[in-house]
Amino acid sequence: MELLAQLVQLLALSSVLAATSRSGANRCLSVGSFNVKWFTVSKSADESILNIVADIIRRYDVMLMMEIRDNVGQTAMNRLWELVNATSPYGLSLSQPLGRNTSNYREQYGFFYRIGKAYLVDSVQYDDSSNDEFEREPYSVLIKTSAKSSKPGIAFIGLHTQPKTTVAEMTSLIKVADFVLSHWNTDKVVILGDLNADCRYMSKKALAKTPLRTDKRFTWLIPDTADTTILPQTNCAYDRIIVTESVKHKDASVFNYQKEYSLSLDQAKAISDHYPVEVQIC
Repeated sequence: MELLAQLVQLLALSSVLAATSRSGANRCLSVGSFNVKWFTVSKSADESILNIVADIIRRYDVMLMMEIRDNVGQTAMNRLWELVNATSPYGLSLSQPLGRNTSNYREQYGFFYRIGKAYLVDSVQYDDSSNDEFEREPYSVLIKTSAKSSKPGIAFIGLHTQPKTTVAEMTSLIKVADFVLSHWNTDKVVILGDLNADCRYMSKKALAKTPLRTDKRFTWLIPDTADTTILPQTNCAYDRIIVTESVKHKDASVFNYQKEYSLSLDQAKAISDHYPVEVQIC
């Protein structure tokens, strides 16, 4: 009986420690950014691809998805959202189809957020119609971690730069950050996306001079040495996460889903030519 009592005590202690661990983890938002290459209706019809994309989304409490090329009825995103919600409730905030150059395709941004952990307060599409600064204007959402919080929340800015104009778009991105800081009266901003901020699209010299690097309010969490690309012949930190100084963070990294799901290179490439980038926002 004494041994049984000790076992019960150990189990009780284990439960308390597990609950404490979960409680500590719940204070942080798991945040990701993923360029899912050309997410079309036909791509969403591939069950193996759709399952992995959904599984990647469920890894995060807030996730930016890029290169959504859906039809008017949002068939692809409805398929994905339904699958994601099969195991855990998520909300989805979608931008309008964006793209200034009519000869190029248009794409949407999508922010997934885990209901119960992240609360969507508002969204805003940056308007640069008078200046034509961006091929696809940044799309932003304001998220709170508590529905009853009186604090302004955390602003997430999503951007997929046009490779040919990356340097100019990155120069203008600081104006978007300042707009969002003022618009939502918050000091917490997280910029994330496929910024193409490396290699042939942005030299080290241009990168060093970009305002988001020279302005001490901002910290780049994904280092220049990171590789966010799938192909073995490329080694580029295209995908980035940038935060204002008031944002507490940890564990910023690149998520190698090819290794995680034991995929061949061809299987991984069928999903995207990018890896997601991620961070814990606390």
